[in-house]
Amino acid sequence: MKTLSEKNERKLLLILCGLLSVFLAITVWQLASIKKQYKEFTETIVTPKVEPVDLIKTPTAPPEPEKGFRVFGPYDSLNLALFSSDQLGFIYEKEGKFYLDLNDQVYGPYERADSLRAAGNNFAFRYYVNKQAYLRINDVIFGPYQDLRIFHLTADANFGYEYKENDFWYFRIDNKIYGPYEQIGIVIFYIDDLIFSYKLEGHWYVDFTKRKEGPYEAIASLTTSGKNFAYFYQLGGNWYVRINEQEYGPYEKVANLRLSAESFSFIYEENNQFYLKVYLTEEIKKTIE
Repeated sequence: MKTLSEKNERKLLLILCGLLSVFLAITVWQLASIKKQYKEFTETIVTPKVEPVDLIKTPTAPPEPEKGFRVFGPYDSLNLALFSSDQLGFIYEKEGKFYLDLNDQVYGPYERADSLRAAGNNFAFRYYVNKQAYLRINDVIFGPYQDLRIFHLTADANFGYEYKENDFWYFRIDNKIYGPYEQIGIVIFYIDDLIFSYKLEGHWYVDFTKRKEGPYEAIASLTTSGKNFAYFYQLGGNWYVRINEQEYGPYEKVANLRLSAESFSFIYEENNQFYLKVYLTEEIKKTIE
């Protein structure tokens, strides 16, 4: 005969088993519900239809030229130098030779050609044959020279250029020749004349055509503005500034020369400190005072 204690334990075990069965039933029901919801969700997803895209195709033949266009070439190298309403000029290389095409007029072949310039109806360019330099201005050829630098051409067919001959430098303005010089520095036009710097017998000079200034150890920043001129020069290891007839210095170093019709400025160095020296017009003085 079972005791009271055993009956209670059996009753408790039955209750626990019932609760566990209920928990398992609820869990199975929840899993089935989640599975159903997931199925319904996945069935509502619409996979977008991917339309086939045509790949970019490289044309097998060049396109037909559009109206008004023209294609030049092929060339090994090409330099477009002139382009206006009535002029088209370019220098190109083909099979190791250089040519100039100017409005369909071809010049060449040359070992090298460059520096194509135009002013009005005039044109000029530099070319080399047998390592000698030539200058062609319209239908006139100058040379041969050891080297050549073009710096001036006008619509009136006035021209100027520097050239090297017999190891000395010269420059030519129309029919006038200046030189010989060891080096030529800056050449600029000044009022109705010109100013240029040059080196001869180891010294530098500034030539105003009718007079010379120098000799100096070095010259830099030669410039003009209206009736004013200015430049830096070195003498005795120091630098000086010449502005018209006035001289400033000596300085250890000078730089950034600026000149106008009414004022000037430059930077100089002393004891590793820099200073800006400016000639102030009355208008500028009123502004900054």
